[in-house]
Amino acid sequence: MSRVASKGSCHKCGANIRSGLDNDYIAMVARVDDEVVTRQGELLAVINGRRTYSLEGGRLYRREKHHYKKPATARYVEHRCWEPFPASWLAPPPPRPADHDDPPF
Repeated sequence: MSRVASKGSCHKCGANIRSGLDNDYIAMVARVDDEVVTRQGELLAVINGRRTYSLEGGRLYRREKHHYKKPATARYVEHRCWEPFPASWLAPPPPRPADHDDPPF
């Protein structure tokens, strides 16, 4: 297992996840659902007893109380088999780059 989070699927439920070592906490394996959540989604996840992580430089970093006011490049919620979080927690997908293959006329 690497410190860099890798995409994969959960061996129990088959959900799409990211996993990697969380060096900040005795190098335990961190598993998160492979969907980015909003700030509000992160706070609702915490209220519901789930850990949250940010993905920075390909690595998962656990977010604590003092991090919640700070921005994160991407927020992820701890994976729990057969307990998907509500779609209202999801961040909108990033905008797609414009297709510049069309001629200008």
